[in-house]
Amino acid sequence: MEHWPERCHACAHVFAEQELVDAVEPWRHQVAELPAIAVRVSEHRLHGVCCPECATATRAELPRELPRSAFGSRLQAAVVTLAVRNRVSRRDTTELARELFGVELSTGSVDAIVQRTGAALAAPHTRLEQQIKSAPVVNIDETGWKTGGGNRTLWGALTAQTAVFRIAAGRHAFEARTLLGERFAGIVCSDREPARFSVYRWVVRCCRGCGLRSGCVGLPLLVSSCNRCARSFWRG
Repeated sequence: MEHWPERCHACAHVFAEQELVDAVEPWRHQVAELPAIAVRVSEHRLHGVCCPECATATRAELPRELPRSAFGSRLQAAVVTLAVRNRVSRRDTTELARELFGVELSTGSVDAIVQRTGAALAAPHTRLEQQIKSAPVVNIDETGWKTGGGNRTLWGALTAQTAVFRIAAGRHAFEARTLLGERFAGIVCSDREPARFSVYRWVVRCCRGCGLRSGCVGLPLLVSSCNRCARSFWRG
């Protein structure tokens, strides 16, 4: 939007239209705003017709591209993002859906959406797991995670193109083996967490900066820097 001064600040001269020419670089003020969001409800009526030949009532069927649930794919994706990615409770998700999108959802509907989405993503998730287990280089790490009031561990295995996350009971070595597989033959990059060290055999590297011998796990699980002086091993 263009805004021009109506009159001169010094002498109050009223500018004519032909005088509105930039004498200096215009200042810019940007405002970010959300558009008005409201759920659009479309009703599909399946009509039934009586056959004049055999008197059988035949009803139309929903087109294949329409979801069989009462909620569209984008609304379901938004609900799952709130409930799973952002860890919003089921009850708070219904409140946010009502306030942000103008749609009424029950907590049961939210849970059903989450369960359906999990089932739909099961096959792609399995394919990603196989890509991780066959990758030449994988980065792994874990962090604390609370689920249902209990302490859990969120494990992650990542490559340049693939990321797989798994909520596990703890930081035990078998959790790393679950992510990578018992016969993983690539390189695993990680920090020096003992649980991940015990996955495979030990390898020792000597720092050229201070001479400290630092352990790393082999297949190999590589230590990227010295424990004492933080010198990067990649520099040789």
